[in-house]
Amino acid sequence: MIDVSVFSIPWEEFVNSFVVLPIYGQILILAGVIAILTLAIVLVYYILKGAAYLVYYILKGTYYLIAGLGLLFYKAFRALYYEISGRPKPGNVSVQQPVTPQIVQQAESPIPKSHLHIQSDAVFCTECGTKYTDLMIKTLSNKGSAFCVHCGNGLQANPIEIAM
Repeated sequence: MIDVSVFSIPWEEFVNSFVVLPIYGQILILAGVIAILTLAIVLVYYILKGAAYLVYYILKGTYYLIAGLGLLFYKAFRALYYEISGRPKPGNVSVQQPVTPQIVQQAESPIPKSHLHIQSDAVFCTECGTKYTDLMIKTLSNKGSAFCVHCGNGLQANPIEIAM
């Protein structure tokens, strides 16, 4: 008898039954063992890959959380600084009086009222979306152009030819 011992486990019965099998049985058992080992290796690979992704996204989330908290503290302390010092924030424009629309002075003469067409749906600014004031619509119909009081976007009236 063959005395086979792997990891101090006697395998004599398995080896004897394997050797007794016909050749196609031995080949099928070897193919099955190789397939099981391959599947085990693939399973271990995907488990390790999943664990690596889990660690990566946990670290990435932690980084973004810490960065967000840092930004929160920065903005809070910056606002507190400007509030305590009484200095205006850079970029902020404090407006005491309501802004009046500016009128574009054209080198040529203004468009006559009979040739000016103001659409009824032209009541909202195309840039910021706020509703035009009555003064803006009046200036637009009188002068042919006006500016939005909120964003400063210019609006030009479309002159049309009226055939009589």
